[in-house]
Amino acid sequence: MSAKRPTPDPEFVDDRHGDDERDPYGIVPDGFVERWGASSIDEALRKAEQAPSTTPDGEMRRCPDCGSVKIVSKPGHKEMPNKRDEPLKCGECGAHLSSAAPSREESMPGEQATFRDVFRR
Repeated sequence: MSAKRPTPDPEFVDDRHGDDERDPYGIVPDGFVERWGASSIDEALRKAEQAPSTTPDGEMRRCPDCGSVKIVSKPGHKEMPNKRDEPLKCGECGAHLSSAAPSREESMPGEQATFRDVFRR
């Protein structure tokens, strides 16, 4: 049996690895790499993804079960036959959600947050 590989298509561009200074789609804003104190686009993206959110907790959507603001989207959930249908998941209690509860500001406008509201993160 031969392990002969097909020759690569000259039009195909694999931008997953390699020169990360390239921005083939022109979507990286000017100054993005410098703003994050990085030396490449990949390094700046890693730093940005690990940075805490700048949205105040009171404005974040919440889990209807536990009240946590750790709501994440489940990418690719429709393509996986063994996964649940809900598009969101709570990172705190693990609940699968069809939709998140409104933010604290939307549900209780003008009210002062309690320690419990602020501590749930």
